[in-house]
Parts: sequence; structure tokens; C-alpha cells
Amino acid sequence: ATGVTVERCEASERRWWRVRADLGAGDLGLRVSRPSESARSVESWAAAVPGAVVAVQGGDFRFPSYQPEGLTVGAGEAWAQTEDDGGLAVLAFDARGVGVYVPPRQVVPAEAWMENVVSGVEVLRAGAPVDACVGRGCERTSRTGVGLDESGRILVAVVAEGDRPASPGVTDAELGALLRDAGARDAVRTGEGATSLLWAGGAVASASSDGAARPSAAFVGVVDRASGQTTRLRGIVGVEGDEDGRLVGAEL
Repeated sequence: ATGVTVERCEASERRWWRVRADLGAGDLGLRVSRPSESARSVESWAAAVPGAVVAVQGGDFRFPSYQPEGLTVGAGEAWAQTEDDGGLAVLAFDARGVGVYVPPRQVVPAEAWMENVVSGVEVLRAGAPVDACVGRGCERTSRTGVGLDESGRILVAVVAEGDRPASPGVTDAELGALLRDAGARDAVRTGEGATSLLWAGGAVASASSDGAARPSAAFVGVVDRASGQTTRLRGIVGVEGDEDGRLVGAEL
């Protein structure tokens, strides 16, 4: 789709994919899983989303409930029992796809303008990878990161393959560096391990760490609205030629 680039990269003992999507270009839009779409593989979720172009994991989750960690909103529907407690960074998008990055320690309540929201461990802030790691974030493994460029209109995603001799994976800090090199200013880690996969071109593009596409709670997808994806319109729509006419619940 116009405005989306997907690249496979390789360096010494490292393989990764990077995605850039201009959410201000043409008919591109953003989509996060709704609560009713949990516990699916990236293949099954993307196949069910009209116009899906690329998709990646949209945040860590609790198993076996498949409840996302941190505030999560998909297509205007907030996931129950998810909220921001200041421990994770938040990426929030309005209905136009304009993104806002909020770092940890700032508590973000769910608000009406939020069309899509994901949360994750901060790995890149103001163009600098976050060196301080905690727990498994210090280990090399398959990881997914999602971020924004300076303008807030370019979505950047990196999926690093790992857990194999030819590509052991990356730490959180190394993921942040890959996201910076791909053009992000701020970014969060949204996946790791066997659920850290890239779906693009109608199929899973990256190699799974254990050979299977595992179910996840939420995914982040870029959609081409020209292919049939709809979005909710907030507010009142006037009818041309009828100053008093109003369309309630209009869809684009």
C-alpha cells in the first residue's frame, strides 16, 4: 500500500524487519484489536481485519486470560480491566491516526478521543535507547517494538528474530537502537518470544522462535481504508444542501 515500507535487515548474528507507515498518507489508518478479538494468532486476526496491510503484537499480556498489560483500546473500545498505572509508556492514537507518546510515570486515563491505544516497556525516548533494563529485558530474544517519529504521523515498527543460533535476538536497549535507526523518536516494546511476529503481504513474514504462531491478546495493524476498512466518525455530519439535516451514527 502507498505509504508503507517493509524491509528485511540482516547484520552479524542479527535479523530483523522494520516497517514505516505514514498514517497521514492517502487512505492508511491504524487498528488495534478489540476486546472480542483476543486469543488469536496474528494470521487469523489480520485475515479478519478488512484492508490489513501489516500487523505486529500489540503489548504484553497475562496468560491464560489473554488480558493486555497496561491501557489498551481497540477501534474505540477500551479493554476491561486495563488501565495505566504509570509503570508503562503509552502510545495513543485518535481517529485520524495522529499519535501521542506518553512516557512512564505519567498516568494516562482512558479518554473519549482515544481510538487506539497500546502500552509497553519504554525502549526509546527522545531518540535515545533506554539503557536501563529490568529482568528479561536484559536478555536477548525475539522482540517487537512500536514507535512514532518526531511528527507523530509516522508509525515505526521493528520485529527482531531471535532464539536461534543465527539470530539470538535483542535486548530492550538493542531493540530501542533498531527503532531509532528506523526513524522512531519514541517507542515501546510490545512483544517478545513466540508471539513476536510480523504479518505482511498476506502471510507471516518473520520466523517464529519456536516454529508456531502463538495466540496473543492484542495486535497493532496498519490498514488500507480503500480496501474496505471503516472507521467511526465522532460528532455531527451535515447533509449537503440541507442546513438542518443531521446524520447520526455516520460511518466512513
